[in-house]
Order: sequence, then C-alpha cells, then structure tokens
Amino acid sequence: MQIGNLNQKKFRNKNGFTLVELMVVAAIFTGIVLAIFGILSSGRRAWLTSEVQIDVHSFTRQIMNMITTELSESAPGRVTIINFAPNEDRIIFQTPASFSGGVVTWSDQIQFSLGGINGQQFVRTNLATGDTVIKGEHITDLRFNQPSIDLIEIALVLSTQSIIGDTVQMQLDSQVSLRNR
Repeated sequence: MQIGNLNQKKFRNKNGFTLVELMVVAAIFTGIVLAIFGILSSGRRAWLTSEVQIDVHSFTRQIMNMITTELSESAPGRVTIINFAPNEDRIIFQTPASFSGGVVTWSDQIQFSLGGINGQQFVRTNLATGDTVIKGEHITDLRFNQPSIDLIEIALVLSTQSIIGDTVQMQLDSQVSLRNR
C-alpha cells in the first residue's frame, strides 16, 4: 500500500509545462526553421544565378571568338561598318577564298548583325546567297568601330534572365587586327 502512495506522490510533485513555456519553445523553433529556410533559399538563388552567369560568360566568349576569328582574315579595304541603330552596328566584310598565282580571290560579302526574335539574335548572313545562320541569342548590344585602317574594335553585350528573374549581363570588348593586306 505504501508503494502505491509513493507513486501517487511522484506524479503529484511532477509539474507539467505551462502554456507560456510551450509558446516560447514553439517561437524559438519557428525562428530556427525560418532562419534555416532563409539561408537555404538565398543559397538556391545564388546557385541558380551563378549557373546563368557561367552560361552567359561562355556564350559571350564563343560569339566573340567566332567574330574575331572570321573577321581577322579580312583586309582593310574589304570591311564596311554600318551604324544601323543606337545599340547595333552591322559589319560587312570579305575573307580570302583562294590564293593562286599571286592573286587573291575574295569570298562573298559576309554580314554580322542583330536580328531574329526581338532583334536579339546574332546573325551571320552571306549577302550574295542570302544564307542566314543564327550564331547566338540574347545579344542586346553589338558595336563595331575602326580606329585605324587595319584594326576593328568590337563591343558585345549579352543579357538574359535566370529562372528566378535575376538579370545577368556581360559585356565583352575585343580588338581584331586585319591580317590580309
């Protein structure tokens, strides 16, 4: 009989949690969960934005490499720059097609410009045949300048948005020496 009374006293002496204590614990737990969620959310945002930045940098370099490689084969008298719009120049040029007996045969005229969807696609056009190839997208600015007879300056801006709506933009400037005279 004393054993039963002893157990009853143990239970009577144990106090439960009060409503205030439960609310404080719930508030602390909620704060911790919100902090973890905020950290994970900002980490996800940074991850998604950095993926797009890597793609933008890669695409911009690929387009600039294509422009400089082809344009460098031209000659000073074979290049024409046309100011088409405030954020777009066009360049028309020829490259050597063959060389025989000391005579250079020049290719058809090639034009680099913006066009296509929303005027933001980089387009390479053979003006003689009309063949058009889209070489890049999301180009918002394309400019050419010829500070000297054998030097072309190029400014290219590529801009796009990540999945979460952040705008990622890269500008790449380059100079090309025309190597055929």
